[in-house]
Amino acid sequence: MLKVYNYMASGIFLTGIVSLLLFRLSENSILAFSRRCTHAGASLDAFNNGTSRCPSHGSEFNLSGMPTRGPANSNLVEYKVEIINDTIKVSK
Repeated sequence: MLKVYNYMASGIFLTGIVSLLLFRLSENSILAFSRRCTHAGASLDAFNNGTSRCPSHGSEFNLSGMPTRGPANSNLVEYKVEIINDTIKVSK
């Protein structure tokens, strides 16, 4: 689990199995996506100005997880996020 007060805006959170991209929209809203590029599986960079970029081939994804620049052509896997007290719970 990730504590809300430790998570400010945008970043990468590693769990034992899945690497996640997180983006805090507001005090009570956080987005979570798989960090794997849908083109070739490379690790994506953290969101910057609403865009996450793949350093391998240049694909870019918006805050809806949709590719805005190829070669990727499918959406990122999105996860459900719940904020419970001071804890962020991420599930499929």
